[in-house]
Amino acid sequence: MYTLLLRYGGKAAPGFPAAVMVDPAVDTSKVKVFGPGVEGQGALWAIGLAVFREATTSFTVDARPLTRRGGGHVAAEVRNPSGALTDCQITDNATGIYNVDYTPFENGVHSVRVLYDDTPVPKSPFQVAVTEGCDPGRVVATGPGLQRALTGKPNHFNIVTRGAGVGGLGITVEGPSESKMACKDNKDGSCSVEYVPLTPGLYDVNITYGGEHIPGERRVTEMERTWSFFNPPVTFRVHLTTFNV
Repeated sequence: MYTLLLRYGGKAAPGFPAAVMVDPAVDTSKVKVFGPGVEGQGALWAIGLAVFREATTSFTVDARPLTRRGGGHVAAEVRNPSGALTDCQITDNATGIYNVDYTPFENGVHSVRVLYDDTPVPKSPFQVAVTEGCDPGRVVATGPGLQRALTGKPNHFNIVTRGAGVGGLGITVEGPSESKMACKDNKDGSCSVEYVPLTPGLYDVNITYGGEHIPGERRVTEMERTWSFFNPPVTFRVHLTTFNV
């Protein structure tokens, strides 16, 4: 709503000042924005949607009511509590769906503005609280090396810590023999792990983050190229390396 003033000879013209409603150039009322990067505040912390400092978070912009081909329509701005701006990366999926990633580096409430063709979308700017800490429950480990292993050959799996906060990543491989192990930081919130068991038998692969176990302990059996899952006692601890991801 704008107020329009019109004066002639220093006096207001009849009918002025007048209230004028100005509609946006684009109707963004049906654009949807969702994800931890805009929802991680208030009661949502209780269900695991807190945004952690120095951990990449993301949100999705669904602009399909306005475009099905994508394009440079969506803009985003993340303002820190100090007033500085945090870089954000927008991925155009060329379908009307956009993904936005950013990594906050300050504690406190961040203001996230989302625009479509320079017009704010509903609820923008979003107020997102950022806190210190980590959540091991968000760490995910996947890969064939957690399902079966072969002696004398490299076995691989990946660990994704993106969005889990800042914590030390610990990996232990326990079994009948020492396993040679290497971990590569992929610089994207994930790491690739390779280990080589030397003797057939049961191997227990434990993964911790911030000193706590992540969901889903892994026990791998290698015996002449066959495998299965068991839950017997661990034989002994053979290797422990801590990485910061």
